Amino acid sequence: MLHHKQKKAVRLLCQVPEERVAAEVGVLVKTLRRWMGNREFAEALAAQIREGRDSAARICSQGYAHAAAKLHEVVAGETGASAKLDVKTLVDILKGGGILKDTSDAGNDNPGFDASLSQVAARNGETYDPSGS
Repeated sequence: MLHHKQKKAVRLLCQVPEERVAAEVGVLVKTLRRWMGNREFAEALAAQIREGRDSAARICSQGYAHAAAKLHEVVAGETGASAKLDVKTLVDILKGGGILKDTSDAGNDNPGFDASLSQVAARNGETYDPSGS
């Protein structure tokens, strides 16, 4: 069973460098590293890391959903004339998240997509280059 200082160290190790963790917990860095070699401590740290990754993935997926919704509004012309959105940024976010494949790829499922984005960008006084250049 991990004691209080070890539990605190597990939480902190996902946020700050080892030296700062050791100082905040009140142990030497070599003690912290010895704990990290302990199976129970290592398992608790791995679980904390997984939890952090899961949280980050949830936050990113919310961002992708928001970007997709905004992009849909822009392409559908649902935004007001005064709304000025950076179409390339929205597309890059969706591509980066694997939500949207590269529209210049062969076998593009929606060949009118680039033309629509170009029109939206022109309405915003921007240019849209599907190649990302």
